[in-house]
Amino acid sequence: MAGFSLIEMMIAMTLFAIVALGVYPLMWTSMQTNTRNGLHKTAENLSVRWMDSLIAQGYNNLANVSETSDPIDSNFTCQVIVTTNAADDRKEILLTIRWSLGKNDYSYRVQTIKVRNS
Repeated sequence: MAGFSLIEMMIAMTLFAIVALGVYPLMWTSMQTNTRNGLHKTAENLSVRWMDSLIAQGYNNLANVSETSDPIDSNFTCQVIVTTNAADDRKEILLTIRWSLGKNDYSYRVQTIKVRNS
């Protein structure tokens, strides 16, 4: 007689179910990590775009930006804090990108210095 019996099929399905249930938490964790890393990369790209825009502004035009929703991706908020150091003609720029994922809040910060051109 060729083929599998009903008992053999049920044992195989039970073993498959046990293995699948063991692998599921790994897949779930991997998907969450990929999502979190994707959002972090998006925040990094937004910070580059914002910082390029800030640096392109003239020294005298740099100003604080209160926390505002990003015009391209509204899941992210951006805040700019500009601190002036008059003694050595430089401004410190602190850019913070914030976003939420589930119950967790995340942020990405970039800091640079702009010096007055002579």
